[in-house]
Amino acid sequence: MLDRLPSDPGSFEDLLKGLGLKASDTVRIARALDVSESTVWRWKRAGAPKIARLAAWWLSCAGHAGWNAEMHNRTNLALQMSDSLWCEGKALRRRLDEPKRQSTSLRAYGPPANEPSANYRTQS
Repeated sequence: MLDRLPSDPGSFEDLLKGLGLKASDTVRIARALDVSESTVWRWKRAGAPKIARLAAWWLSCAGHAGWNAEMHNRTNLALQMSDSLWCEGKALRRRLDEPKRQSTSLRAYGPPANEPSANYRTQS
């Protein structure tokens, strides 16, 4: 996710407008960013540091879209990995069962009664 951060998240004012916040919402912004209200007023006048703009960007539609895309991709990858492991396990189970089906030496009491070779006693 660090690779996907924007190099310039935009101006603090634009980000706040994009969040639907008004100039009177400085108390809410200050509480959310854990700064004083005077700091928020200063940032609005002189520009906010990049870390504050990134925090606002994560709350914006662009930040949410980036997060949703990342989670979608990770979910798809996990599902594909699960399917792949399931198929591999199924193939390994088939390979393990193959010798049991082909070999009569693994059977403790000879071939099953419904197998044609089981009729050897009646042919004498």
